[in-house]
Amino acid sequence: MRKLVSLLIAGITVAAGVLIGTPAYAATTYHYAVGNQTGLVADGAAVNITVESPFVSSADGSNAHSLAELVVQSADLKDRIEVGWRKKTTGTPKLFVYHAINGVGQGYDLCTDYATEPRNTGADLSAYATLPAPGPRFQIVNTGTAWWVAFDLKWVCYFPNSVWTNAGRTFNKVNTVQAYGEVASTLTATPCTDMGDGQFGTSGTAAQIGSYSLQGLTSGGPANFSIYTTPATSVYTVNVVTPGETFRYGGTGYNSSGGTPGSAGSC
Repeated sequence: MRKLVSLLIAGITVAAGVLIGTPAYAATTYHYAVGNQTGLVADGAAVNITVESPFVSSADGSNAHSLAELVVQSADLKDRIEVGWRKKTTGTPKLFVYHAINGVGQGYDLCTDYATEPRNTGADLSAYATLPAPGPRFQIVNTGTAWWVAFDLKWVCYFPNSVWTNAGRTFNKVNTVQAYGEVASTLTATPCTDMGDGQFGTSGTAAQIGSYSLQGLTSGGPANFSIYTTPATSVYTVNVVTPGETFRYGGTGYNSSGGTPGSAGSC
């Protein structure tokens, strides 16, 4: 595997404050700190992501969450696989896998379990939340007949390519890679929920995403490196650690009156 030289192509299209390739739900507002590379043909991608246990405010709705993930997508962004950690208003950070077919999200943790490895979707990742950067490795790779998902160098589960071909789609290569922190609120556009560990990206100990690599790269060259948050007015921030490879991100969200910034547990 080789490094991803670019996390984000300058000028990437973002509509209505929603990251490309992500379905928008009518009552949900999303905030992102993102890195991205497009124009690829590769078999897979991997990245280290620190696991965090952020404050997720009940004021943001019962379905609010904070997460960080790796996602691989088709060129038209309609087919994708995601792996990462997610924390809701209650409970602990959990390992999740998600996929979409032709632009339609299929739900969480619907891949076929790889029973010979002791890694399962939905696993409690609290023990990893105490570990420093760079965090565990998340990986998604196509072996020719199936997409395989790995966490901490152990296989978790897989999707046969037929999941897409049976729906009239061909999805067996990576064309776009994204990795990001996300906060979702089902009640307000100014969420109180923490992103990452609640520290801003400029902090030397903020949540981190990095050590990108691609597997089986056959097309797509270096491009300008850039990272950003969306919406542009978001209180969450992002900061480069190693150009083209690693960044830190996060923040405490808004306060109870929708002002900026808030503080952990403030609403």
